[in-house]
Amino acid sequence: MLTIGLTGGLACGKSTVARRLEEKGCALVHADLLGHEVIAPGGPAHAAVLAEFGQDLGDAGGQIDRRRLAERVFDQPDRVQKLNELVHPHIRRRIREHIDSFRRAHPDGILVVEAALLLEAFADPAIDKIVVIDCTEEQQVARFGQKGGTAEEARRRMAAQMPRAERLARADYIIDASGSIDETFRQVDRLYEQLRDLK
Repeated sequence: MLTIGLTGGLACGKSTVARRLEEKGCALVHADLLGHEVIAPGGPAHAAVLAEFGQDLGDAGGQIDRRRLAERVFDQPDRVQKLNELVHPHIRRRIREHIDSFRRAHPDGILVVEAALLLEAFADPAIDKIVVIDCTEEQQVARFGQKGGTAEEARRRMAAQMPRAERLARADYIIDASGSIDETFRQVDRLYEQLRDLK
């Protein structure tokens, strides 16, 4: 089994690359979706996040408004750190559970763990190789805007992530997603062939 950590800066194209790898035959774990699960009603971090950041973040059914939560924390590093302390241990535990389960069921498979904060928070000895998706910072801001975010919010979130140069320096493989989608897919397809040879 081969476990791949897939990461990159804000709006670099991580999900697009992850979907392409899935189409090629890899299994996926999305840390962002696990994060949604752990703060959902009944999730292990739900009550603690509301207690720390405000009960008003929950709607009538208890669902936490993640956009409002982000607005409340991302411009305050100490608040970001507190949120991470409440949420990340549960995400790490679930990632490891997925890795262990996949290893038992698919000893010859490739599992991709997609996580924006992989290098900062979710690095695990069980992850064999790191793939970094990269594009320019100007493209990050523009692409985030296409999803409905503001340039100011994009820069706040980017400032909370590992610097681009450091992220690239820690990569085993880099996908340059600054060009067309076809160019990105060609790189991903070549990467898949390389990963398949490592199993």
